Amino acid sequence: MTEFIQKWRIYWLFKSAGETRKINGLFFYLRKLPIVGKRISVSIYRNYEVKKVLFVLMTVLGIVMKLVMKFLWIGINLGVISLYSTMLNLKGDVVENGLVLWVLTVPLLVGCFAGFGERLSQHDADFIANFLVSNKFFVHSRMLVETIYDGLSYLPALVVFGAIAGRPIFVPLVGVFCYLGGLFLFYYLGRCISSWSNAARMTCNWLSYVAIGGLIGLLVWRDGFSQLFQWGFGWPGLGLSLVLLVTSSWLLFNYQGEERYNYWLIERSVGQLEAMATAKKSSHSYLGEGLKMQKELKLVEGEGTHLTGNQYLNSLLFSRYRPTLTRQLKWRLLGIAGVGLTIVAISLFTDLPRLSEKEVISLLPALFFVMYFVTFGKKVVQMVFINCDSSMLFYPFYRQPKTILQGFYFRFLKTFYYNGIVSFGMFVMVLLINSVNGFFLSFSFFGILGFLLLSLSLLFSFHELFVYYILQPFSSDLEVVNPVYKVVAGVFYWIAYMNMQLRSMGATYVVLVSLLSLLYVAVGLIVVWRVAPKTFRFKG
Repeated sequence: MTEFIQKWRIYWLFKSAGETRKINGLFFYLRKLPIVGKRISVSIYRNYEVKKVLFVLMTVLGIVMKLVMKFLWIGINLGVISLYSTMLNLKGDVVENGLVLWVLTVPLLVGCFAGFGERLSQHDADFIANFLVSNKFFVHSRMLVETIYDGLSYLPALVVFGAIAGRPIFVPLVGVFCYLGGLFLFYYLGRCISSWSNAARMTCNWLSYVAIGGLIGLLVWRDGFSQLFQWGFGWPGLGLSLVLLVTSSWLLFNYQGEERYNYWLIERSVGQLEAMATAKKSSHSYLGEGLKMQKELKLVEGEGTHLTGNQYLNSLLFSRYRPTLTRQLKWRLLGIAGVGLTIVAISLFTDLPRLSEKEVISLLPALFFVMYFVTFGKKVVQMVFINCDSSMLFYPFYRQPKTILQGFYFRFLKTFYYNGIVSFGMFVMVLLINSVNGFFLSFSFFGILGFLLLSLSLLFSFHELFVYYILQPFSSDLEVVNPVYKVVAGVFYWIAYMNMQLRSMGATYVVLVSLLSLLYVAVGLIVVWRVAPKTFRFKG
């Protein structure tokens, strides 16, 4: 009992450190907000009374959310059973069948994933290093306390659904015993196979998933959910689940190779964390393209020699990355051509019904979402920051208003050049599709299409640069330190996605989107002229 209390204390210290880190992170981002941040003093990090209140609130909220999620997990299983009961003519009550499905999926599948895939996260490794905790003791503490905590968190949901099913005693007891026993069993099995090769462990893992899936399939085929509920959530099931819990607990806590397993777990986790760090760096959410393009740099001699100053610097940058940008442009054009030629082939060699001009116009709003992914605005921003601005912003002459505005206009025109070619390729493919389908699209349609593509090319050439120059969200160590930038990026993606969902809008909406895009660019250029010289600085 004393050892369990010590493990609980270690786990509580671990969770407390995690919540404190979240609170400090919340203060950090609040202080970065443009208006609110200036009113928050750095002394807030030392205000332990506020931290204590926030800690209690976050802890209570975390407990409530965990209980709610347990109801949701069981509810999902009930929903799946309800969905397929009619299709498969399953007998029995939906709640009863759903509880049986929950026992087969959550304790077994979650146990399989946790036991065979146990590893230390970066926060776990940091906690062990910072608090000088024994690896073995921490792994045991986290595994034991988290499993018991999760299992007991299911009690309220199991009591409620057990009462609905008419077995308010058996359902909670069998459910918790199966959850704890299942996880402890797979934790033990995970330790037993830790000395196997990676291929053998993966095979064992997948065979376990297949076996669990096969058991569920067998019950569906034999319509055995109802019978299993009557048997499993009665005295026989209670006895077997208790035997499972006692046996798996004894095997796990008397495992003789725990020391070797911990060394293996640490070595495996460190390797995974290093691989994840490398992958995260190469696929940085906001600078990954720029870092990738930096590796593909090609030197081009003798270009832009007639230019001077900042114009020469930007010309040199784009000329050196021209092979990379051109290759990406070719892939986009090939993709557009592939889609267009596929539509042409379908038109020529199938008897599928043809779309009318009105139906084609209703598809045009989706171009907003397509252009979001195929245009070069984000790539150019990452390229210029990684390979130019991250170094040059340290120099006062580079932060002069004239230099900043010249750089913006040059980059905007270069981005529009590449985006314009993409838009022109789309326009040509629509012309080709129209020609092989009897010229069913009118000249007014192509006027609307051309206006939309031109407007979107300007919008997507301008937007990323505009946000970059106004917010300048990056620090000198390539981190995003302006939370507003992430919000703006998310909102813009949402707008693009919502345009893809529109199907009933006509030509009026397309023209409206085009006009709003041009208005956004026009107003944004004025804002850049007035504000960018003051905001284009390193943050953080």
